Amino acid sequence: MSVQSYDLQAPSQPIHRVSSSRANENPQGEWNGRAVTETKKLQQSDPLQSETVCFQKLQATSGKQSKSLKRSLSQVIDLSTSSTRTSKHSAKKQKKREMEVMFVHGKDDHIDTYANCIDDADSHIIIASWNLNFIDKTIFSSLMKAKRREVSISLVVKSVRRQETLDCFYGDEDSSSDYYFHLSETKSHAKFLFVDSKTLVLGSYNALGDSYDESLDASVMLKGTVEQLWPFYMSIYETYTSIGEDLGGIFDGIAMISKVRNPGPRSLLQRSFEDGGKIFLLRTIQEHEEFLRLATPYNGDVSIYSPFSTRDNTLKRLQALEKILPTSVKVSLKVLPEFANGLTRLLAKVPNLQNRVSVEISPSHQKVVVLGTETICIGSLNWLSAAQDSNAHYSNAELSIVLQGAKADKIIKKFYSAKNASTSVDKQ
Repeated sequence: MSVQSYDLQAPSQPIHRVSSSRANENPQGEWNGRAVTETKKLQQSDPLQSETVCFQKLQATSGKQSKSLKRSLSQVIDLSTSSTRTSKHSAKKQKKREMEVMFVHGKDDHIDTYANCIDDADSHIIIASWNLNFIDKTIFSSLMKAKRREVSISLVVKSVRRQETLDCFYGDEDSSSDYYFHLSETKSHAKFLFVDSKTLVLGSYNALGDSYDESLDASVMLKGTVEQLWPFYMSIYETYTSIGEDLGGIFDGIAMISKVRNPGPRSLLQRSFEDGGKIFLLRTIQEHEEFLRLATPYNGDVSIYSPFSTRDNTLKRLQALEKILPTSVKVSLKVLPEFANGLTRLLAKVPNLQNRVSVEISPSHQKVVVLGTETICIGSLNWLSAAQDSNAHYSNAELSIVLQGAKADKIIKKFYSAKNASTSVDKQ
């Protein structure tokens, strides 16, 4: 992915493409009040190409400013709102229901959400988790019911730790059933559920094993039409192809055909909501790093929930934060109890950051970055301990969702109001 610069303020004019040659004139980006953005022109013939690249600091607006923001976003995102619509009635008739965004938090909430989504499956289920081990009985029961309904099931894991669990998913070789099962053991640390290409749950929850009552997890659930979720489906598929992993047996033939038609790397996936907010899917290590580098300094105080700490990777992360954060920004780092002392010692090596950072104990497995009140990133990446280079030996496929705007504000309030569990666990 080429280096991008991201909006800091609501634009009052349509956003235009900046050529790579011009972007190179200012590799640090232009942060002095002007928005520098790379935007791909929307192509109605291929919704997969309608990605706009910008992390935007959405400020509270009212009256004339708010109307200006809505107009500019409409011009950029919805080119279909043209004079060919002859009446308000026809415009309303053509308007599609917006994709739903929901926050999933805690073990019980994840179990219920996964089970309900699996119970609603008609065609196929994809689940990615760290390992295949003992599965919660409620989720396992829903999966076995789906198997009996001949819903195809695909699992993406780093490794299989319990063969008995795996055996339950195989079908009867003598049966004429249309049931299909596929397992992929690959370099994956992502955690998600994708059902019928219409429902996506993505975050830190390991649904196939190694999940404990004592630890909190966080995810985002997206529900919509196949057309709305297909770009996410394709982007996740390309998460694995980008690291040389072939998951063609899991992602259907249409995805592979689409990849053949558009063989180049796909841009950062971004969509806008009717309220002016935005959603991004981070699908590579580089995109995660770009988000932290470009969005973190300009959206308020920083809270990072990352359960683990390692000497080299954590120190590198702290040094990066020291360089990019203004002196006025306060930072809160949340880790498991057994990593707090080590993190505090590492902070002593970064004196310009040390006085602005608080290290707090959080008995959770969630991987969350909160910036101010209207930007939140939820996913699978351990921000303090993970490798920051995709070529590193321990680098794996990672996925995160970034929300900005009113929906992010709502989730952040729910997130902070939730009670943390009292006991820590050691998980990957």
